[in-house]
Amino acid sequence: MSEIKLGTNTSFALNRWPLPEEWIGIVVDELGLDCIQFYTDMLDPVLVSRPLMLKSAGEIKALAEAKGMSVCSTASGAIPHQTNFLLHPDPEFRREYMHWYRALIDMTAALGSPAAGVYVGAFSMSDAADPERKKQLLNDYIEIMADLSRYAKEQGLSYLLVEPMSIPREYPCTIEETKDIFQRLEQAMALPVYLNLDVGHLNIISANPDDANPLAWIRELGQYCKVLHIQQTDAKTGSHHWPFTEEYNAKGAINTGEVIKAVKAHGVDMYLIFELFYKPFGDNDDKVLTTLKESVIHWKKALAEV
Repeated sequence: MSEIKLGTNTSFALNRWPLPEEWIGIVVDELGLDCIQFYTDMLDPVLVSRPLMLKSAGEIKALAEAKGMSVCSTASGAIPHQTNFLLHPDPEFRREYMHWYRALIDMTAALGSPAAGVYVGAFSMSDAADPERKKQLLNDYIEIMADLSRYAKEQGLSYLLVEPMSIPREYPCTIEETKDIFQRLEQAMALPVYLNLDVGHLNIISANPDDANPLAWIRELGQYCKVLHIQQTDAKTGSHHWPFTEEYNAKGAINTGEVIKAVKAHGVDMYLIFELFYKPFGDNDDKVLTTLKESVIHWKKALAEV
């Protein structure tokens, strides 16, 4: 029987609860969850020196184990997402981002986590308009990931994750693009690769209506998915990363029960990971914990019923 585990990533904590004992306590004691996906923004391998990064990762591992919590994977956060990352037009920059990714792998190993990912990168405007250039960059990306997979295997990781996006310049952003890059990575990598899907990463301008349908993404790609980011969104104006509260469920497009049914239809083990964003203005700080708790209750109830 497949196992579906409910957890959260640390996007909610970031500069609100930066100390491990704070956010681990919230996840375990207040939310009642026992697995997390660690956001690298909390311990960026470039902004934070290697000795401090590894020291902190070891402390997080010890605290998590003491609380009965596992770090199911690590995920590149908002900082690298502001760059072209592994699709940068300049090969020297791509090599620099490889160093960042290697540091992420080291961090992941120190956290005692089996997997790292997830961002591929973004094409520049000029590269996006040039099919041959895109092809060349994607060929280079496969070589980069093959190299990184060998390093990850040496460090004891079990698999790597790739997350599809929803903007045409951010690759992959359609179901067909995702199938293609996944198959190419499967053949090239030294350890398994899985998808980190997101119910809100929908290409609403695609000619294929399935690309704007979260259930279609799960139906077509769920068998290759190890992590599914869950968020409420309207599926019309962007990926909002809203909580699953009564207010947002009323205007959101994500039907919790239908998502769970689509996941269970594949019979695979999967982590359902909350990825909820709270912009730092107004009274948002006061709403973080209450809306997180309501979201957890909503999903636990649905998981028990479906």
